[in-house]
Amino acid sequence: MTGQDKDTERLVLAGMMSDKDNLDEGLQELVDTDFTDMIYRKIFLMISGMYANGEEVSVGTVIVKNRDEINEFGIAFVQLFEQFVPSIKAHIARLKECTKARKLLNLATAIKGAVERGEECDKVYSRIEDEIILTDTVIERTYISPKDMSDACALSLRDRYEAERREKKVVHTEFKSINYATGGLEKGDLIILSAETGGGKSAFAMNLAYQVGLVQKKPVLYLNSEMSADQMALRWNAIINHFSHSKIRRGELTQTEFYSMISKTEEMNSGKLHTITIPDLQLKHIFSETYRASKRYGIEMLIVDYIGRMDMSSSPDKKDWQILKSAAQKLKTLAQDLGIIVVMIAQLSEKGTLAQSSYMAHEADLWINLARIEEEKLNASYPFNMILQLKKARNAPTNKPLPFYFDGDTLSFTDKKERAETWQRTV
Repeated sequence: MTGQDKDTERLVLAGMMSDKDNLDEGLQELVDTDFTDMIYRKIFLMISGMYANGEEVSVGTVIVKNRDEINEFGIAFVQLFEQFVPSIKAHIARLKECTKARKLLNLATAIKGAVERGEECDKVYSRIEDEIILTDTVIERTYISPKDMSDACALSLRDRYEAERREKKVVHTEFKSINYATGGLEKGDLIILSAETGGGKSAFAMNLAYQVGLVQKKPVLYLNSEMSADQMALRWNAIINHFSHSKIRRGELTQTEFYSMISKTEEMNSGKLHTITIPDLQLKHIFSETYRASKRYGIEMLIVDYIGRMDMSSSPDKKDWQILKSAAQKLKTLAQDLGIIVVMIAQLSEKGTLAQSSYMAHEADLWINLARIEEEKLNASYPFNMILQLKKARNAPTNKPLPFYFDGDTLSFTDKKERAETWQRTV
């Protein structure tokens, strides 16, 4: 292997410009330095930029968008890409192997030169070890010296102590009990949000999205696999206006209520909540849409509603629990790579365990479970009807129940006693 394969580079670019799945996969798996031909590298960067801006990517649109640079290459040259490539998986693997080979060849050349120059063998061995660490593409590692760790400790204290810096590391909600218990939702964390069927998990997730994306105006991406755009809109109207979801669906509104709600929709327009509906949810779709939203909007939170709806047919050789465990692992990596909060909605089984895969919990930094309080335990002096359990938390005490009130008709949650009492009287 020579460390380069320009024909494979061309086929990968051709595939990316002729098929959306190829495009998503190519941008997820490759970087510009995987291309040795400088013109191919420039075209890859053009494609990446157009993708990040949400523009259609094809040979024609790339030519139109980058006409001046393309003219330098020659239109006839670009026409080499006008062919359909069904799948680029094997070509991507080949390019990544070439990248590894180039790094090894460069290392071999450096070693040979050092030995010929008469450098001490121990120094050469040390350089080899350093280069192997840097070129290890199988597992990402961070090597931290004692001084680096000392600096990191000081910086972590500063980042939490100073309010402005703390806001860059965590996201707070209006649920003060969660803020106090966790210190805020930490960026880079995978959070599992679970409940039984009909337990309010999607409504709670939408309340989180509302508070972060609309009230605080921090960019949020909500990936929805269960509801149509119209169903989502009806729910948002209920939450934003704290109004009966049932009445909205039946159209039982006074003229005053109707115009009041119309004016409140401006909150959605001026907010930073981005929603995508994906009925056939697959992990590759989650990754491609999240990376795109990260580049375009700088999202700070991703909500996946919900992981149990993920299409398992793409991996017929694996059991459901294996697929879900792998999904949790990859979503955790996604959270760390992008420095965002990933909220993964999951369902509880009748036994109170995570449906299909309890192994998912091992990957989570925080596992929040919603549970209803039995009716016979409710009374006027205790207005809450749900408890929020921290089933697992890396940075907070676990199993301490946090009381909440869920107004099912308006799809709204609160942990404030006074508000819960008011809502309860309204019901």
